[in-house]
Amino acid sequence: MPSRSEDILKGFKVNWMNLRDSDTGKILWQGNEDVSLPDDEHEARVPKKILKCRAVSREINFSSIEPMEKFRLEQRVLYRGRCLEVSTSKVRLFYV
Repeated sequence: MPSRSEDILKGFKVNWMNLRDSDTGKILWQGNEDVSLPDDEHEARVPKKILKCRAVSREINFSSIEPMEKFRLEQRVLYRGRCLEVSTSKVRLFYV
């Protein structure tokens, strides 16, 4: 019998995500690949003009069959195999 966490992972999907210029709101990159598998490394090729932005926001849209509590999102940004950033966020979920 699968554990609760296995049930949650099986029903969890990242629908899309994007990167925006925080000042203008303009989408600089968007992807709709499901990147929800935690042990896989996923590659995104973003335009180099993103480096000129003062700030960049990440927007992630996901769905889950199972209700979740204490959701934590961890994202690592790698460049040429080197970790540039690790971002961990506690996310408050609202169900509709």
